[in-house]
Amino acid sequence: MTTIISKVKEVLESKKYIKVLRWLGILFILLVTFQVGVFVGFHKAAASYKFGEGYYKTFGHNEHDRSGLGRMSTGRFSEAHGNIGKILKIEPSSLVIEGKDGLEKVIRLDSETEIRRFRDKVVLADLNLGEFVVVIGEPNSNAEIIAKFIRILPPDVFGSGSVMNVSTSSTSTMQAVIKN
Repeated sequence: MTTIISKVKEVLESKKYIKVLRWLGILFILLVTFQVGVFVGFHKAAASYKFGEGYYKTFGHNEHDRSGLGRMSTGRFSEAHGNIGKILKIEPSSLVIEGKDGLEKVIRLDSETEIRRFRDKVVLADLNLGEFVVVIGEPNSNAEIIAKFIRILPPDVFGSGSVMNVSTSSTSTMQAVIKN
């Protein structure tokens, strides 16, 4: 019995056994790291797929359009980081606006969303249907805009039949230029 115990102690204390344990530990850490990468990659791909589904529904993907460009091929491409348009619907945590391209866009509001009428800070309850707003924010995976800033435009801006031209950049800024 003591010979078996002494043999086991000898094996456990040998350099080969310690090397094998180290390599198994390193292999285990590598496999766990790889599995975490697969998990994260899967969820990123799922979010990207979900965004793509909502994107084509929102931006007018045409099944008969063989180019795969949807509204881009006609020059009508909606802004992802902001929009400008008329308020069609007001809900407790969102707005629906009709953009300059005629598409309805869902605007999500959160506790960080700042709403301003001229210099005054206002709340969601101060908004009215039919008012024109400029929205700056970030897109989410449902092709909605999470608003960071909303500016209520004066009613006379669009009353004179002005043409609206909006351009956005990747830094999520928006400039509204009113041409007469």
